[in-house]
Amino acid sequence: MLRSVLVATLIGIAASIGASHLNAQEPGDIYWQLVPRGIMADQRLQYAVILLTDTESAAERSGVEGMLINGDPRVAEIVAETELPQAEAMMLFQAAGFDPPDEAVSEARRCRFWTPDEGTLLETRVKLGIALGEAMSEGLDTLGIDIQTCERTTDRDAADILIWEYGQDYGFPKDIYFVDEESFIDGNVEHPGTTGIPNVSPPATGDAGLR
Repeated sequence: MLRSVLVATLIGIAASIGASHLNAQEPGDIYWQLVPRGIMADQRLQYAVILLTDTESAAERSGVEGMLINGDPRVAEIVAETELPQAEAMMLFQAAGFDPPDEAVSEARRCRFWTPDEGTLLETRVKLGIALGEAMSEGLDTLGIDIQTCERTTDRDAADILIWEYGQDYGFPKDIYFVDEESFIDGNVEHPGTTGIPNVSPPATGDAGLR
């Protein structure tokens, strides 16, 4: 399999993100972050979903002017520059052991997003959660993975997506992973020596599995 410079760069960013990146850069900026839960604890799958999600369209539909994905402003810039997001996402699923994705992955439950009740941009953040859920569902459908759109939850610990704004700090540190908990998608394949979550422990960093 050919090495993807884009994917390696994204995962390199994920490995370098520290606590200083967990605050938005300017008033009005909004963060959203995928929670590393279940098979989504594998950073390759996180970025596969991000690549498939039309974040620009979601931002426009919800009135978001500044959006930072997965704790770092560089992620949105790199994702916007990729010419073949579906092909890159397919490669990430395959590298994580889910090949073909439409047979190896399915919806486990409905996706949930969480955003705090306080803050000046609550209505915008809720709209963004709904729009991201729609865009994520549409994106995964291009690989044959059928999921429902996301619904809001009041339980932060049960969420798959966190959304917060400038002045708030609700992102998960990069070293926290909920490998044993169920995500909104799960694998239909069992790999030797795993519990159905291939290549997750420890979480992937660098360009492992991308050659």
